[in-house]
Amino acid sequence: MAPTSPHPTISDHDIARVLHTATGVINPVLDAVEHWDAFGIKRMTFDPRPGDDSLLGTATRALQWFTDSSGVPGTRTWEKWSVEQRTEWWVGRVGRLSTALVAYPGVFGALADRLPVQDLLGFAHQAFIICAVQRVHGVHDRFDQTDQLIAVLCDRVIDSRVVLSRTPTGDDARGVARVEKAVEVAADPHRDLSPMGLVRSVGSVVGLLRSITDVLSHRPSPRQPWRLLSALPVVGAVADYVGEQSALRRATEAAVASLRAPVRV
Repeated sequence: MAPTSPHPTISDHDIARVLHTATGVINPVLDAVEHWDAFGIKRMTFDPRPGDDSLLGTATRALQWFTDSSGVPGTRTWEKWSVEQRTEWWVGRVGRLSTALVAYPGVFGALADRLPVQDLLGFAHQAFIICAVQRVHGVHDRFDQTDQLIAVLCDRVIDSRVVLSRTPTGDDARGVARVEKAVEVAADPHRDLSPMGLVRSVGSVVGLLRSITDVLSHRPSPRQPWRLLSALPVVGAVADYVGEQSALRRATEAAVASLRAPVRV
């Protein structure tokens, strides 16, 4: 008799449950990022006024100009942009900054490659950016978002609406307890959307994804020579950054392509 694997294959139900829950955390975070305007600077970009020459007035105009020229969601520039320009803002501008967090473990070289940290952070990172791109393209239904995340990041075709409507049985029921525990921790109905609350939300998504570790490596990942160079201490962080940024772009390009020609299941 063949030995039983200590890490059974993650079922379609488990993947759908985890990623559907993840979209329930990611979307409020993206809402907060898009709508946050504590000082009214975004609103002011639609009605720029000369103001006074005081130090405060000069600083306000400078902040207004910087916010608008950066194309932050909710500004006049953002409203004028096309879908493609908005997509590039998330992938190019936000993606370049957030990729640094994903690549940071690369400073430890080969030691980081022995741990699932890179795939865990990379998967979460790609999930956030893809969800943002989905929203730019008008996709707000969480089941539709989940199906595409599964297709792009897990290389599976699943109808999450159908899968989650069924009670898991047999192989699908094996990992339910582990997954449900992770879901319970992540699915906080009273989530705090303050800056620190948003950080905790990102952390909860990372924690949630730990319950499906076996499929995280299926995501678009860095290619050679970046994977080889990532084994070097310190230099590995730079290699990981370049490789992860390329992987993020491939992931989002695949997502956009599937939005234009969706896969039916």
